[in-house]
Amino acid sequence: MKKIIASLFAVLIFVSAYAQKLPNVQQVSLRAPANVKVDGKADDWGNKFQAYNTATDVFYTIANDDKKLYLILYVPAGTVVNRAAVGGIRLMVQTNGSKSPQGAVLIKYPFFEKNKLIVYPVKKVGEVNTPAEGDSIMKVYNQKIASNVKLIYTKGVADTDSTISIYNNKGIQAAGAFDQTRAYTCEMAIDLAALGLLADARQFSYNITINADPNKMSFPTIMGPIVSGTNADGSKMNEAQVAAANISFQNKNNLIYATTDFWGEYTLAK
Repeated sequence: MKKIIASLFAVLIFVSAYAQKLPNVQQVSLRAPANVKVDGKADDWGNKFQAYNTATDVFYTIANDDKKLYLILYVPAGTVVNRAAVGGIRLMVQTNGSKSPQGAVLIKYPFFEKNKLIVYPVKKVGEVNTPAEGDSIMKVYNQKIASNVKLIYTKGVADTDSTISIYNNKGIQAAGAFDQTRAYTCEMAIDLAALGLLADARQFSYNITINADPNKMSFPTIMGPIVSGTNADGSKMNEAQVAAANISFQNKNNLIYATTDFWGEYTLAK
């Protein structure tokens, strides 16, 4: 058990150190690996990323080849995982030089119909899993994806419905998968033409949003504020304690259901 704990701490230290060395927003143009497979795994990319964005707590890389734009995004295990894997990751491509959704192309994956969201339990503080347990959890979570994730949301793509199957002929691919640590990886590959980009396109703006509209994760409306409660010693909470409990409750919900995003710029690599 000590070896397992030491190994997990080593992974956390490596991820933290790796993140500190990366820019907040990708700075370079990059050709995608040859024969890259969109499967929710970073193997084709050498398990390396071009940026770690602190606003969203994700690693990511944007790249292209002559026909497609690629996004691969890695979310370390934690509260951000459900925001990404359930609330969805939305890529916005804006070709008019502005940082505005007006006239932009939007691709969101995964996309769930209303009231059909699923949840992946995150690790509790101090929870340690053996390799066998991690492998078992990974299989369960990935089976959830296979059984429930069927749709991609689009906006601004010519001759394309707002929701399309993950199996489509519109030149839009997306996939997500968990690993043994409960980290989540999402990949997208989109035809340049679908994004309104030409092979000789100038620099364009992009936005990546975690837990994005439409149909994002949100706080259940049936759950109102705390109006009364009991302390650990059995005494009734006073007004100040109820107010403090509500603040703590709201802060936790903000962490769970937050929507975060950032803008960047990219020029197609030749």
